[in-house]
Amino acid sequence: MKKFVLIIMSIIVFASVAGCDEGGGETCNNSNNFIPTSISIKWFINGKRINGSTETSYDNCGDVEATRVNVAVTGPEEFYHEEQVSCNSMEVLLYDDKCDRFPSGNYTAQIVFLNSDATAISNPLSAMTNVVTNTQSNKIEIISDLDDFLNEYTGTLYADFLWGGKSCENADPSVTQVNLQFYDNDQNHLSDFDYEDSCIDSKDINDLPAGDLIVRITGTTDGTEIYCGDFPFKNGAGIINIPIEFDVTQSATSCETF
Repeated sequence: MKKFVLIIMSIIVFASVAGCDEGGGETCNNSNNFIPTSISIKWFINGKRINGSTETSYDNCGDVEATRVNVAVTGPEEFYHEEQVSCNSMEVLLYDDKCDRFPSGNYTAQIVFLNSDATAISNPLSAMTNVVTNTQSNKIEIISDLDDFLNEYTGTLYADFLWGGKSCENADPSVTQVNLQFYDNDQNHLSDFDYEDSCIDSKDINDLPAGDLIVRITGTTDGTEIYCGDFPFKNGAGIINIPIEFDVTQSATSCETF
């Protein structure tokens, strides 16, 4: 069985070419018709955000206090590669060469997030893909949830409110009072974050648990509840998050009891 040993160069990894000659002085990496096989290992924190053709991590490494990531890749014919890279790189790329080709087959990547003390702050996360030799579209994506981390995180929610697509005053009927109630993904009431006051078009809510949550929003007019809605959303860790817009309707069934 053939075991692959890779030499690391930044985040791009090349197979060793020392002493390799294919005849006529041609080395492993300079053939005009050689098509290398590449494997991309990407990681996303607290889910993946898709905006058109752009894919980004919902949270960044600083939000979860991750400094480095340990990456281990296994594959056919005893293939094994392991390295630690900056978490902020968000990707490791592996390339083969003419002398040591990546065999086709299933490859598994496993990552662990590490803090500045090189201590693991997440459970091991893994994903697999089928690698085809001579192609550069082999991708392994590992999408983490905050539940995969060993610590708990909070974040600031920047909430914008609309009432049937309009502001408090311009809504029909206008909204005089708003009530917010937050629930976790298991529908446990996070009563410490309840809010009830005059209608507002936006509000910042600090130290809200990060991750997947539900907010129940009601709007009243002269003491009568007119607007109501339950909105699942993802709260990012840390204080730098994208504002989320909640458009509350007058539907009588929008706030059914959990």
